[in-house]
Amino acid sequence: MSFEEIDVRREMDLESQMALQALKIHTFRFYPKEKLIMLSESTARHFGCKRHYENAPDSVADSFVFSKDKEKNNRTYQRILEGPDTVSETLRTADGNRFYRLALSVMERDETGFPTIVGGVLEYYDDHMRAVELSKVLSDDYSSMYFVDFIKDEVTPYRMADFINDNYGQQISSRPKYGDVMKNYIIHEVVPEEQASVLQMTSYENLSKYFSDELRRSFVYEFRVLRDGAPKFIRAKFVNLSEEGVLSRAVVGFADVNTEKAEAWERLAYIDQLTGGWNYTFYSEQLKREGGTGYVVSADIKAFKLVNSVCGISKGDDILRKISIIIDNAVHGCGFYGHLNADHFVFFLKVDSDETVAKVLDEINRNIEFMVAEEGIPKISPYFGVTRWKAGMRNQVVLSEANTAKHRIKSSKDEFYAFFRQEDVERALEIKFIEDSFEKALENKEFKIWYQPKYDPDSLEMIGAEALVRWLRPDGQLVSPGKFIPIFESNGMILELDKYVFSNVCERQIDWEKKYGRIIPISVNLSRASLYFNSIVEDYGRIADFIGIDPKYVPLEITESAAVGNGEIKELADKFYDAGFHLHIDDFGAGFSSLSTLNMMRFDTLKLDKSIIDYIGDHAGDVLLKHTIAMVKDLGLEVIAEGVEVKEQVGFLRDIGCDGIQGFFFAKPMEEDDFEKSLYAVKGMTK
Repeated sequence: MSFEEIDVRREMDLESQMALQALKIHTFRFYPKEKLIMLSESTARHFGCKRHYENAPDSVADSFVFSKDKEKNNRTYQRILEGPDTVSETLRTADGNRFYRLALSVMERDETGFPTIVGGVLEYYDDHMRAVELSKVLSDDYSSMYFVDFIKDEVTPYRMADFINDNYGQQISSRPKYGDVMKNYIIHEVVPEEQASVLQMTSYENLSKYFSDELRRSFVYEFRVLRDGAPKFIRAKFVNLSEEGVLSRAVVGFADVNTEKAEAWERLAYIDQLTGGWNYTFYSEQLKREGGTGYVVSADIKAFKLVNSVCGISKGDDILRKISIIIDNAVHGCGFYGHLNADHFVFFLKVDSDETVAKVLDEINRNIEFMVAEEGIPKISPYFGVTRWKAGMRNQVVLSEANTAKHRIKSSKDEFYAFFRQEDVERALEIKFIEDSFEKALENKEFKIWYQPKYDPDSLEMIGAEALVRWLRPDGQLVSPGKFIPIFESNGMILELDKYVFSNVCERQIDWEKKYGRIIPISVNLSRASLYFNSIVEDYGRIADFIGIDPKYVPLEITESAAVGNGEIKELADKFYDAGFHLHIDDFGAGFSSLSTLNMMRFDTLKLDKSIIDYIGDHAGDVLLKHTIAMVKDLGLEVIAEGVEVKEQVGFLRDIGCDGIQGFFFAKPMEEDDFEKSLYAVKGMTK
């Protein structure tokens, strides 16, 4: 097809062309089959070029304005031939300083669908027009926006918030230097402790270095300003308009994100980091606002340590998240909940009958059963303590009541929930009395140390002892450890009691060594709660060093359940080992036992629980003990049997290589004076 054969009637009239040109829009036609491009008269006149181009689009890119983006230009023409009705692209002129939007639209197709006539538009973008287009991304969120020409070192306002306009409008409207206006703003608005960092982060040098990575097109930075005497958060966003890898022009937006930050902090304050659900702080805040009556429920999970031990800590955490969801679903619409710690949850039910509470608890119980089956994990089950609540009651009081009811059924096989009863008040008062008496009892040395010896089954010589705490009240009443230790473990007082026992044992050891020239290891129990204090190793090391005793003479006993249930026990055991302490794992066999746990941690001695010793005489029990002791000794550990009461047990344990025996057959726990007599009597000593 020749130029003369082109249908010139399709050309827009000159008047229309001039109107479009006034808007910086220029038109042309592309004939793909003929590889011809025809510019409108006004377009050719504007660019000072010919109207017709053969071998298009290569010829246009070579002789027209887009040599900077020739490949991109040709790609745009190729795309319109591949099926779409319209395509567009932004192209740069040869000098790289001017931008055009190239838009192509199919006007006619042949019978095969191939484009025969394509209309084209070239729309001129100067820097400000392109900045305005890019700023649309910011316009909804950013109250102040500016165009920055770093080449000219000039700031041009596009939009200014009222506060900025009132205080800096005159300076910014004069198109100041970027560094000057930013420094002025930072010095007068940004909180003093952040001024240096904001100056550095928003400097041209830092931004230029950041945008030297061609993949980076925007930079976001947050800082605080002082408004009305209070700090508020501001977010700055820099959008690079320059060539990839350089920074010459940018759009800068500023947004007040104080409300967003406050909401994020509030969510963070209320979200439990382990489960992803609500935490105890959220529960407490909700309960304060709650009017009327309802029920507070305390929930624990039986045998949860098995999940961590058998399946790993990660799986255990995943199961806690699923339990959190189950509880959330059950109380949704009639209450709220919070994760307290470990496998302990608490929730409030705004219902009016015990029967309704029981239905909710039954639903939770059934869904946890289903979850256990689906996940293929060891059997775990919830148990609940419930108490009534009405507006104005203290959170800690009702939670204590719910915990009291819950503990009443902790060992029950038939019940999984209990309501707080009036007779439980007596127990609650006893708990409070014990708690209130603790400090005075510690000060008055009412806590006494009793000792139970450990013997070598071959020589029958005393080779050590275990220190046990007893509480002797001023009235002569002896308070059972089973009463006060669980209470002190739950409220954190056990840490001080553990240290008290440890210090006293260390002092007695030094006294006896001076008097009799003999010292034997006396182990001290380290409670589960004490293991969660970060400074425990340093504290015990400091005490031993101050008293002047080698830590190996005061081994620390940790129950098997505490070792298995504490994800940080390995690191803690390593620290104790490095500090010179010997570690005993206590009550092995009382619950779930894991020999792999022993292999991973630096224990020196394993203490077999009485529940295993009682199987001596039973064929299966004998085989179990024989192989257990052999495996443990192969791991390099010593073995001590607890709860040995009859001669036959002593003989069996001696024959299978048990290193030590502790139990009523040799001696019951005895007061300090009696133990001292036994200690020096072994060597034939007299006072």
